[in-house]
Amino acid sequence: MNPEITLVGRLGTDPEKIGDKGVRFRVVTSDRVKNANGEWVDKDTSWWTVKMWNKAAEQAMSTVKKGQEVIIRGTIYQDTWTDKTDGSTRSSYDVRGESIGVTSYSLSKNVSPAMAMTASTEDPWK
Repeated sequence: MNPEITLVGRLGTDPEKIGDKGVRFRVVTSDRVKNANGEWVDKDTSWWTVKMWNKAAEQAMSTVKKGQEVIIRGTIYQDTWTDKTDGSTRSSYDVRGESIGVTSYSLSKNVSPAMAMTASTEDPWK
């Protein structure tokens, strides 16, 4: 059984179709802490590849866009493939998303998704 995960982060890409019933997109997560000057900064940033299928994929395509803060529930799995350039075996850990939603913080800011990537300089939990 694959471990469950909940991600809260920003979409780094718009969802793109893969096959007939799937989508793929990238999500960035990071801790937000105050530095010595009292300014909010991102720390421990991670990028995640998320793939969703069927109804969950349809929901992602119709509700989220790059820059929005989202919550994704799913499972972690290892994706393995053969590199086309040198024939070596490669792998990554990705998320198989089961549900996705836009956070209330993202909705409350009422900014365009393109602006949302750079608009947040305050603590989102205030």
